[in-house]
Amino acid sequence: IFDRNGNGALHSISTGRIGTTTSNYVLTGIVIRNSVFTNGDQDYIQYFENSNACRLATVTGIIEGNTFTYGPGQAENALDIKSTALATDPLIIRNNVITGWIGDLNLGRPVVVQHCAEYVQFLNNIVDGGPGGLTCTGTCQGINFQAGGGIGGTPSPILGIKIIGNTFRRMRVGIDISEDSTLWLDGAEVYHNTFDQINSQAIVIDSGTYTNNFLRNNLAYRSNSGGSSSPSGWTMSNNGWFSTPCGGRCGANDVTGTDPLFVDAANGDYHLQTSPVISPAIDRGFILG
Repeated sequence: IFDRNGNGALHSISTGRIGTTTSNYVLTGIVIRNSVFTNGDQDYIQYFENSNACRLATVTGIIEGNTFTYGPGQAENALDIKSTALATDPLIIRNNVITGWIGDLNLGRPVVVQHCAEYVQFLNNIVDGGPGGLTCTGTCQGINFQAGGGIGGTPSPILGIKIIGNTFRRMRVGIDISEDSTLWLDGAEVYHNTFDQINSQAIVIDSGTYTNNFLRNNLAYRSNSGGSSSPSGWTMSNNGWFSTPCGGRCGANDVTGTDPLFVDAANGDYHLQTSPVISPAIDRGFILG
């Protein structure tokens, strides 16, 4: 249990930060599992790289089964991933519960993946802003991917990004891809995510370069918009939009309606109902593989 009690302790777990020197190191097989992080100040977990660097530090392993709750003095993130991983050994972030991130501070996002980090997989996590997230006007983004200004010169593609099977609820934005025009995302897979009560855009895709990316089999419910722009370099299909305008995320074979018939959305059970009435989203997805 990491209970910082809002006491200025900054990060609970941090790698590789030694002053402002360039962080040039490799750590593999790091496992952070089944822990509780609460009452934080800044990042709970930070995999650090110098703010002006890009892909100099490498951290691989698993962050899974943890619970992160927003602290009373929280200024930053639950997870701040600045290091990259490896094609043969990705960084896997899965089955975590991240709750209450409703702060209006610029860095108050639950999860940030930046500084050209590659081969990061965000799988089957729950990110819930809580009741306050329904009216949040600050950042309140579930997961934010950005270049971080560290590339310099000609951008190079960021590979191996997977955002699959997550639930984003009661937030201003579910997934935010790029706050930096130097971002070049290639081969990203955004599949099987559920968005409920997102008060701005379920999936933001800002300026950047995009090649061969996929947005499929996602489902949004009771949200303001699927997204505002329609960027090139994305294949979008077989997504579900229920009481949610698809906006710039409209694609082939999408399904629309007023209610996807979840088992119990009010209590966070987003399995699709099979009886007494079958969910209209069943058997409407793209068959992968």
